[in-house]
Amino acid sequence: MGEIRNIIYAPSGELIATASNGEHIAKIWNAASGACLHSYSTYGSIHRMLISRRADRLHVKTGDRLLTYDLTSYTLISTLQCSDRRSLDCVYSQWGNTVVTSSATDPYTIHSPGTLNQPRRVQSPRCLTSPAAVSPDDTELIAASGEPGETKALTFDAETGQHRRTFELPGHAQKITYAPDGIYIAFIFNDGSVNIFDRVSAMRVARLDPLPAGGVLDSDITFLPDNSALIIPDNSGNIHVLNVRDALRLQ
Repeated sequence: MGEIRNIIYAPSGELIATASNGEHIAKIWNAASGACLHSYSTYGSIHRMLISRRADRLHVKTGDRLLTYDLTSYTLISTLQCSDRRSLDCVYSQWGNTVVTSSATDPYTIHSPGTLNQPRRVQSPRCLTSPAAVSPDDTELIAASGEPGETKALTFDAETGQHRRTFELPGHAQKITYAPDGIYIAFIFNDGSVNIFDRVSAMRVARLDPLPAGGVLDSDITFLPDNSALIIPDNSGNIHVLNVRDALRLQ
């Protein structure tokens, strides 16, 4: 087995999923005993994994597809892939119940892996691009506008794909994330500035101290579970903690 490059716990802590360099295999382990329960062939290098809240699904992202495995029957139950087999971009909700895919030729599409729900195409009045995010309650998608010269983000209903609101942003967004309670949305812009917007009104409610100039963000940004702070890793190995609660109080 090669060097482990990806390791995640199930939310309950009972299972662990691992992936190794040079292997197209995801392995499921019993966290208490250390026993390997099953190995799944993924047909490609593994970029990301996610275990569902109930620990009954494993989602595996490879270069051109998203695979969903049943952790009870150990079977492959869903495969999402681009029509032209090009690289597939995926955005997950917190527990993988909702997945949004896009590629160079396929528009944003909303999926519910492992269910009978049909894929829903996003009905956007504008071209969309990354970054994108799914709300914690699985009801909404937000994505940046890809129109030249525009600095907007648009939200869409996850059930219908219909456009909901448009956010007027002060710059081009590099990262987007929802707060755990879904009330706020955080944007990090290319110049390192960080803004918090109200999800419903689409109005800016706080500005946070900017990140150091020139930092490139390769990892996802996350809120602490109580919404009090943003955790922002950069490509230099630093982790920035920005106080959201105080910024909101001062506005």
